[in-house]
Amino acid sequence: MKIDYLRYFLAAATHGSFSTAGVKMHISPTSIGYAVNKLEEELKTTLFVRTPSKGLTLTPDGGVLQEWARQLLSEIESIENHFSGPDDEFRGELVVGCQEGLLWSLMPRVIRVLADKHPELRISMISTDLGSDFALLEQGRIDVLLTFVLDPSEHNAHQVSDLCRPELLAMMREGHPLDDGAEFATLAELAAYPHVFNNEPTSFDLVYETYRQRGLTPNVGFLSNMSAGAQAIVGSSDCISPRFLRPVSNLSPLGDALIFKRIKEKTPSPAIVVAKVKSRTSDRRTKHDAFVEVCNELFDSGEMRAHCVY
Repeated sequence: MKIDYLRYFLAAATHGSFSTAGVKMHISPTSIGYAVNKLEEELKTTLFVRTPSKGLTLTPDGGVLQEWARQLLSEIESIENHFSGPDDEFRGELVVGCQEGLLWSLMPRVIRVLADKHPELRISMISTDLGSDFALLEQGRIDVLLTFVLDPSEHNAHQVSDLCRPELLAMMREGHPLDDGAEFATLAELAAYPHVFNNEPTSFDLVYETYRQRGLTPNVGFLSNMSAGAQAIVGSSDCISPRFLRPVSNLSPLGDALIFKRIKEKTPSPAIVVAKVKSRTSDRRTKHDAFVEVCNELFDSGEMRAHCVY
């Protein structure tokens, strides 16, 4: 059994498509399919159900091989990294689970820095949902996780680095009735306008309860799990949207200018964290540690202030 066959199989399992797996692995889809077919011949089983509408779906045996292949390839990469020379040289693949807001704000910067420091290290990303993302770490489906948590100490089974606690901001269009040149707005002022909330339960509950604790009931105008959707609605209406992250551009997807006001009252904030499974084998620095270090550098240097106030 060739190790590369297992790598190609895992890529197909992760992306659900020979074509996408080929792009990620920089080889042809035919080569991915050939590797999977050879594994099925050697193991005398079917690893994927192939359907035109759904792509590739793992069979029960495919799921078993996926877990074993992850463990095996992780150990092989650890051996290679251990004996590859200086501690600051890493290779192989690092699968990052990332919450949507951090996917477009933090990850491009992390990838740029890692590409300079570790050119042989490949980064793959999976968009994750709050509440179920730590389970992906435990299952071995991702190597590191970038996410928001209310209390990092609740995740002491993992190695969690607290990057920052961003302030809650109010996103609104330029020319909004509250666009008066002041840096701050009160919750009472904001509550008078329809809100575009993030429909992820943890985020929604935190912000909504912030109003309720002050005897205010915000007007839930829209729910959106996409930052771009919230920006488009806010840019073309008098809605406001409570956000912990500012977008890359101060223009909405429709070209409307956006502004961000700080909240006058002190409000609770989630922590932006990077997490990994605690090492059980060695104290030697790993590619996971290199990723965590870059995340810390970006926040410590102030570069992430382009997207959040902390």
